[in-house]
Amino acid sequence: MRRLSWTYRIVCCALLCALNLGFGNLNAQQEWSYTQYQFNLYDANSAYAGNHQTLSMAVRHRSQWIGMEGAPVTDQLSVHAPLAGNRLGVGFRVVSDRIGARKQQLFKTSAAYKIETLGGQIAVGITAGLLRSSIERSDLTAFDMNDAQLMQLGVAQVTPVVGAAFFYSAKRVFFGAETGSLNRPSMSDAEGSLARLYRNANAVAGYMQPVGESDLLEVSTQIKWSEGQQWQSEINAQYLYRNKFRLGAGYRLGSAWQMLFSWMVNEQLRIGMSYDNTLGSRMTCNQSSAELFIGYTLHKRTAGAVRYF
Repeated sequence: MRRLSWTYRIVCCALLCALNLGFGNLNAQQEWSYTQYQFNLYDANSAYAGNHQTLSMAVRHRSQWIGMEGAPVTDQLSVHAPLAGNRLGVGFRVVSDRIGARKQQLFKTSAAYKIETLGGQIAVGITAGLLRSSIERSDLTAFDMNDAQLMQLGVAQVTPVVGAAFFYSAKRVFFGAETGSLNRPSMSDAEGSLARLYRNANAVAGYMQPVGESDLLEVSTQIKWSEGQQWQSEINAQYLYRNKFRLGAGYRLGSAWQMLFSWMVNEQLRIGMSYDNTLGSRMTCNQSSAELFIGYTLHKRTAGAVRYF
């Protein structure tokens, strides 16, 4: 692939910064939020499925506001692989999320079709799954545990979810977007209830800049949106040393700063860790969050696979 011009590089970096500055005064947390989205882009964009050109698996654990009773805790398993000579990518995600007395489990499948064009690859995908949501009465403290309203909380709600995504990748550039809950499903059987999953979207983009003969600097961003004009955006920078170690930092606008580290143990196994700290919060508990990521590919990536992400 021909060497990218400096004009192209500057435009890519400027675009990443502009996207974040445009949303600098807005923030919110929508659905599951991961600091290490760059370590496995399938978790952020379903159309990425199959980009490793071999079976790829990853697990995550995130503990938010460590030490706070009832704080969010999320565990996730994701698997994706190519099919039909790498023209198709398929995968699934299983997520367990706990926030206080509320428990949620998500199973989501995806399929993506890939086209070689514009000096890279464009993938378009669809997603579908089920979300199971419940509230554990045993985790609540109430004046009357036999209250009729509380008795109904033990019934789990199962909600279908559908979405769509696209993803573009070249040797050192990627960007994409995914929409979720397009069907806006209700999460309650109660007549007139407004409890539902609202439409949401997230976009990711990144650029790799060579540094010297063997190192790289990656600048990336993620922007999330949900109905009701709820936004969240962040920007990250990571230094990739000899395709072995990544050390980086990030800023979730108006919310938190981040530190990230990953280690390519070998060409198949990678391990990542991150630490967040909330900014400007009046919380009296620990404002820190931590995340652990482990990824594994069944075989070494082929020459045609995305090299750096």
